[in-house]
This record gives sequence, C-alpha cells and structure tokens, in this order.
Amino acid sequence: MRGTAGCKALCVAFVAMFILSACGGSTRLLLSREHAAEAGIGIGRAAAVDTDGAVFLADGSQVVRFDPDDNSVEDILNEPAGGITDIAFAEDGVLLILQGAQLGAFFGGKVIPVTDAPAYGEMMSVYGRSLYAALRDSAGAATLFQRYELDRRYWSPLMRSDTRISAICGVRGGCLFAVGDSVFKLFEAVPGTKADACQVVLLCAVAGAEITSVVADEASEAVFFADADMTYAWAKGGVYPFFPVGGSLRMRAGKLHIISQSTAQIVRIGSPRSRLNEIIEGTAAEEPPR
Repeated sequence: MRGTAGCKALCVAFVAMFILSACGGSTRLLLSREHAAEAGIGIGRAAAVDTDGAVFLADGSQVVRFDPDDNSVEDILNEPAGGITDIAFAEDGVLLILQGAQLGAFFGGKVIPVTDAPAYGEMMSVYGRSLYAALRDSAGAATLFQRYELDRRYWSPLMRSDTRISAICGVRGGCLFAVGDSVFKLFEAVPGTKADACQVVLLCAVAGAEITSVVADEASEAVFFADADMTYAWAKGGVYPFFPVGGSLRMRAGKLHIISQSTAQIVRIGSPRSRLNEIIEGTAAEEPPR
C-alpha cells in the first residue's frame, strides 16, 4: 500500500507538472506515464476531482488521491473495498463511491453505506443534489437510467435503454449520455406540463468514434466528449477536435481534466472556454466543423 489517509503520502520522485508550450500556458501535464508507473498509479475510467484540484482514481478496490501541487500519492481507504465501479463528488464535498449495487460515502478512511441501488450501478454523475446513475438490468443487456435525490434519499426511474451506454453526465434538467459515436441529452419529465415524459435528443456524433466520457461546461455552453485518443467539443452547433488526448473527462471549477487510460497521463486545461474560442475562430475560415 502507498499509505492510508492517516499516513504520510508517498511523493513522486520527479515533478510531473509542466507547461505544454504548444497548447498555451493554461494547459498542464499533471501526471506523465513515467511518473504514474513510478508511483504505482493505475489510471482507470473511474475518477473524480475535488475543489482543490486533487485527482482521485479508483482501481476497483482502492481509491488513490493524487495531488498535482506536491505530487503526493496516497491510498485513502484504510482497507480495500471491493467492487468499486465509479466515484464522484457531491456539491458539499463528500466523495461518493459506487460499488455495483450499493452507493456509499467516504468518511474516516472507510466507505459508509448510503443506500442500495435498484440494480447494478456501472457509472454515475452528480449535478446539484441529484445523482444520475446508469444501472445494468438483471439480464445485463439494458441500461436503466435512475436519479437519486441526495437530500430526500430516494430513487426515481427515468428511462430504459436497450443499448448499453458508455458515459453519463448530470446537467440542468436531466443528463447527457453517450452510445457508440453519439451524444444524447435526456430531458426529465415535468409533471403537469406537456413534457410529462422523459425526452431524448441527439446532440452530436463523430463517425467511427467510441465515446468514453462526456461533460458539460456551462460557462462556455459547450459539451466536451472523448474517445480513447481524442477530446472533442460540441459548441455553436458544430463538433471540433479539441485536444489530442482522450479518456475520462472531469470538469471542476471551470477547468477540464483529461484522465487518459491509453497514454497513462492526466492533463488539465485551465481555460477550455478560451481554447475552444481560439479553435472555432481558427477553423471558421478554413472549413465548417464536422
């Protein structure tokens, strides 16, 4: 073990953060493949970023906290907790941990059970005081979208999809999700109105892509999504190649984090809105976006 929450963290021997000069001063490589290997950090799909910019990574039985400010690494669980499928921060700073059919919260080095999920939970995303989850049905062939109210503590079914999804992101009025090469938005039902049932709208698609993650940036009114090798942006009705690294995307405090499984790197883009504007302005005169 690298240590527990109460023990001294293991420090990476060399600094992994540096400015990526080709991409502007607000883009930084927080963790390189070499330093990830040296520190024994496994980079999987399940990840979260706290308000201080620390990156939390789950490997199935342990959650690792990586602090890019001092390059320290620590295992936050006193003992391994089996079956971790996803992690996410609530708006009050509590780290939520999804263990298949159980949702828990991190406290005092342990996972404290919060509630049982209606089915096996594969992934989740928090928006405000709502948690959106993609659950696998008993046959393993369909995805069940459900919302969990963190304050009232109850689950509400939203939709069933016969196609397995690969990404989910809670947003105002519902959630974004990805299937294959396409990104959709699920609009929640509004009782007592014409929108009394959930609606699904296609936002965008990139032919041939296998989308692994999707996040929304309300500041720029853009949606960022990624496959294994590339991050894209959907804005102003078009799709733009945004950054030549893909994987899991996390937005925190206006900064976009790209946690790449294929390159074993973590990249932080400090001002995705500015970078996106530059890309749109630079491509507008050349050719229309895909």
